[in-house]
This record gives sequence, C-alpha cells and structure tokens, in this order.
Amino acid sequence: MGYSDKAYFLKRISETELNKLINNDETNLTSAIKAADSLIDSYLRNQISELPLTTVPEIISQLSYDIAVFYLHDRIQYIDVPERVRDKYEAAINFLKDISGGKVQIGIIEEKQKSNVESGSNKPIMRRDMF
Repeated sequence: MGYSDKAYFLKRISETELNKLINNDETNLTSAIKAADSLIDSYLRNQISELPLTTVPEIISQLSYDIAVFYLHDRIQYIDVPERVRDKYEAAINFLKDISGGKVQIGIIEEKQKSNVESGSNKPIMRRDMF
C-alpha cells in the first residue's frame, strides 16, 4: 500500500476529474503514487532507516498526493501543467528537503530518534586502552 491511494484522491477531487487524469486506467494512478512514494522515501532515508513507513502521518499522505497529481498532469499535458499543481509539487519537494535536512520534524521521526536513544546500551563505546 502507498502513502496515498484512490480513496485519498477521491476525498480531494471528483471521480470524473481523476478519470481524466488517469485516462480511465487505474494503473496510471498506481504508477504515479508508486513514483511519488519512492521520491518521498528517498528524502526520508536521511532521517528514517525503516522504509516504507508503516504508520503514515497525514502530511506524508498529502505530499504523496501532491507529487502524484503533478506526475499525472505531467504525463498528459507535460508542456502546460497547471500552475497550482506545479506550485504544490515544488512546495512538497521543498518540504521534503527540509525533512531530509532535519529542519522539519514529523511525528514518526521524533519517535524513531527517541527509541534509538532509549534503546541504547550502557556499554562504553570507547575506552582508554583502545588507543
């Protein structure tokens, strides 16, 4: 399962509009979501080691949707992607860069960082006799 899906899309756009974007072929939607999620994972990899996410924050679903919509528009009208779609795509990429760089934290990253600290061992990493 992806970070977004057809049901997520239908909460945001009509089925008629979605069918236009995917040319009545759900494999186009699946392909766009898969590409979007792969891109998202490539940015998250700097902060999270276990991907894909099993618990998906709403913001990640929204980013998956925005990127996939851009890919769908790009597939059918690559010269004239609507400005609002391009703006949302660019904002999504910028947000992912901020997550990747540690400037923005999403709940799942904070939980991972806490669990890594809490599960640490009391064994010394380095001793004087190691030199």
